[in-house]
Amino acid sequence: MVGKKNLKLFIIAGEASGDIIGGGFLKEFLKRYPDTKISGIGGDVMLNSGLCNSLFDMKELSIMGIAEILPKIPKLITRINQTVKAIEEFEPDIILTIDTPDFSFRVQNKVKNRSKIKSFQVHYVAPTVWAWRSGRAKKISHFLDMMLCLFPFEPEFFIKEGMKAECVGHPMIDSGILDAKPYNNIEGKVVGFLLGSRKGEIARMAGVYKDIIGRLYEYDRNMTILMPTLPHLKEFIAEIFKDMPNKIKIVANNDKKWSYFKRCDAAVATSGTVGLELAMCGVPHIIGYKMNSISFNILKRFVKVKYAHLVNIMFDREVVPEFIQDKCNTNNMYDAVIRLIEDKEAVKKQKKDFALIIDKIKGANGSSPSCNAVDAILKSI
Repeated sequence: MVGKKNLKLFIIAGEASGDIIGGGFLKEFLKRYPDTKISGIGGDVMLNSGLCNSLFDMKELSIMGIAEILPKIPKLITRINQTVKAIEEFEPDIILTIDTPDFSFRVQNKVKNRSKIKSFQVHYVAPTVWAWRSGRAKKISHFLDMMLCLFPFEPEFFIKEGMKAECVGHPMIDSGILDAKPYNNIEGKVVGFLLGSRKGEIARMAGVYKDIIGRLYEYDRNMTILMPTLPHLKEFIAEIFKDMPNKIKIVANNDKKWSYFKRCDAAVATSGTVGLELAMCGVPHIIGYKMNSISFNILKRFVKVKYAHLVNIMFDREVVPEFIQDKCNTNNMYDAVIRLIEDKEAVKKQKKDFALIIDKIKGANGSSPSCNAVDAILKSI
């Protein structure tokens, strides 16, 4: 297949982080095979990197939580069927899905079962089978040919089920995060609040965060609260926090994202990839998370890991304080933030561990993750 001049690639991403990964992959793939025909689903980054148009708006796939998914199942099924039909009509050599497993795996499985075409089926960003539902690895092996993993401890879970799997490294390595300089237009103490990328989770966390910010204002009236966010969420967040007395600076410039992070003396983050980003920036922080109680009560029966933060999982200890569900309250989190502001030893200890993270998320051969991902697929087909 790699001898073909006009390869056909169908690529799917369902949220902002996947769109970035997809964009990097497309740029690298098109360097090797510039005449590749590309179709799929993606956002602005992928559309600027080689995807001509998206089958439908990628934002429709940004769903999280069992209770949140249930009302949207009919539309989700419609989109799955629409996507499978598009794949069958396109007849790609490679189908690459990126994250968003609830959608991606259903599409890949249907293609494997229904389609007469023989595409090489790959998924990028491994599901957390090491955290919960370990049986998924075996099920996935029935319809996927390869798994591209971000962390070195992941491939073994899929290889033992007969799949090809490689650690290609974390895309954050290529993001410019290591070279960014702190934003220097804010004086005094700065505490970052990273609220999440979904309106639902922002709304759930807003009450606790507003209480913490109010107490921080009493602690230091000159403190700046810095809220880096995505452009489409800026007005939504501004409306939620419009009555707060603090100096709140809401910023949505993706080009300065890492500089904003690095200006923070401490940070409070909604649990997610942002925790790893803050660690890479060397920012002392805590995480919190509240989800729908129905979803939480179901999920907690299956989760196998002790921690939510990726740094804590990699070290198998609590490097970053976690406040999940009932522990996610004003008193707990405020005390933890103040400790990071006042306790130099606590800050030093976090930063020392953060400095070790980069070696844990590099790909096997030291190349960029996008390059490693393309290499892994091409050598397999």
